[in-house]
Amino acid sequence: MAEGLLKKLLAQKKGNRISVSSAGIAAGNGNPPSVYAAEVAEEDGVDISRHRSRALTDQIMAGADLVLAMADMHYSWILDMNSDYLHKTYLLKVFGRSKDIPAYRDIPDPFGGDHHIYRQCYQEITTEIKRVLPAIRKLARKKQG
Repeated sequence: MAEGLLKKLLAQKKGNRISVSSAGIAAGNGNPPSVYAAEVAEEDGVDISRHRSRALTDQIMAGADLVLAMADMHYSWILDMNSDYLHKTYLLKVFGRSKDIPAYRDIPDPFGGDHHIYRQCYQEITTEIKRVLPAIRKLARKKQG
């Protein structure tokens, strides 16, 4: 859901050259999004029906300029995989904040939940993606120029 939303928001600005992709620490390769994830995203005009899951690998991490994890568990797993990624890995709720970091820093995984749980998760992701979008664009401009 986060990948689809970020791609949609980035596409709204002409000249965007930011590549976005997602991977999971417990994801299988090639699985479609859950029905609820696709429905909730579609309610916001985000089509994730063609998305397929993939497992996070060292190769994916090495090629990324920025990694935004949804939960502390994911963040820790990434750094356990290779601590060299510390400089580019953040929790989504922490990225771009110099203070006022939320006490509850995770965005709960909706897997196994009902439509309402997925909608809550999507709303939380939306709030955070919109908050960090200027910082992502700034980072991309710095990298490109």
